[in-house]
Amino acid sequence: MKGPSLYAFKGLAGRLAPVGVHIALLLVMAGGTVSAAGSFRGSVTVPQGLNFVVGDVLAPSGFLSYPTEAFNTEIHVNRFYMDYYESGEVKEILVIYEIVIMILEYCN
Repeated sequence: MKGPSLYAFKGLAGRLAPVGVHIALLLVMAGGTVSAAGSFRGSVTVPQGLNFVVGDVLAPSGFLSYPTEAFNTEIHVNRFYMDYYESGEVKEILVIYEIVIMILEYCN
């Protein structure tokens, strides 16, 4: 052979691709596990004009989750409304709730 030439292994990418895919799958599973171990769960129904404290609503659901100072935040729901047509149907296909809230710092 004369002149420049390119040297490569035939099928090298096909041999290394499964390794990369399996490493990516392991990273996704590890991330999901860590995320689930440090998560919080909770729900609240708050009528218009009332307050709630975030720490009273959320509860740790994993062994890595612990409450922070943000749990002492108090939220006041000023107004909750939806737009309707004259016929009584909701204006949006996907129901969009508009909530006007005020976040208050809860001091002990």
